[in-house]
Amino acid sequence: MPPGTETGGTVVLYSTDDGFLPITCISARSMTEHCTGAPPPVTILTHGVSKTSIQSAREFMTRAGITVRFVEVDPSWCEPWASQRGQSAAKFGPLRMDEWLEKGVERVIVVDSDTRFVGDVNELVGTDMHGFAVAAVDDLAVVADGTLASFRDKLGLPADAGYFNSGLMVVDLARWVDDGIGPAATAIFTERPEILTFNDQCALNAVLAGRYRRLPFRWNHLNGSAPADWPACLIHYAGHFKPWSLGPLSRFADIAGFVGRQNIAYYETAMQDLRAAHLGTGQTIREVIHYLLVYVKWRITGKLRQALQRSQSGHLKTHISENPQLMN
Repeated sequence: MPPGTETGGTVVLYSTDDGFLPITCISARSMTEHCTGAPPPVTILTHGVSKTSIQSAREFMTRAGITVRFVEVDPSWCEPWASQRGQSAAKFGPLRMDEWLEKGVERVIVVDSDTRFVGDVNELVGTDMHGFAVAAVDDLAVVADGTLASFRDKLGLPADAGYFNSGLMVVDLARWVDDGIGPAATAIFTERPEILTFNDQCALNAVLAGRYRRLPFRWNHLNGSAPADWPACLIHYAGHFKPWSLGPLSRFADIAGFVGRQNIAYYETAMQDLRAAHLGTGQTIREVIHYLLVYVKWRITGKLRQALQRSQSGHLKTHISENPQLMN
């Protein structure tokens, strides 16, 4: 789709660098596997992605029936603080989404690349925003770990404020612009960086201070934090162990149980499709060794055991009993 075309209505927005472009393609393609009718058009903000990779991704998306537009973003806009925080500029692209989206866009479904749709994305198109600029899902990991109060204190949030995960957000673009949310969140990286634990996510929570429409947990099912039997429409592979990067770890029973054997199998097939489309090169020996060392460290320190127990957290059960509508 050429720049300047009127898309109207709703778009799905990703922001990626060269390393995550293949996984972004898989996330976008997963929309078509569960969508009633045509999915919304997709815009991908690219940061340091080669023209060859973009062309391969465009062909991959087109074959999947997705209307896609790529917008090249100069990654220097968020320097030096992005590099100082050890983060790719792609993480921060959505903070300036209103500058890079086409005219006529009213609603934006912002999605992290490390996600997979297992429900109908079109259900989000008509989301009642209840007058808010953003709709999102409470962060299950923060809830399950019992750290919600400490996040409120650190970010200066009201005592009753929620804390959302930014892996999926539905955005009323006009309200986002009118409220100055993007610039306000960006300013925190230079004015109050010490309050940020999870970068853009914490910045947005600090700005919105609990003023967001709370979506059901099924729209940001944090893999490894949400109980496996909970309903899901979007699986978010947040955290260190992602199903496409496990390598030999996928044969370890505890990791396979934590990540989910069905998720591992899905991405094994997806990675074959990516290689056939000249997207993605597989793991390097260095990456395999890195993940093996992390696994050993997590086993020794007990971090893996803690992660495996997170979905059974009493804090999580209490949160659900107090907010039963979030299970709808």
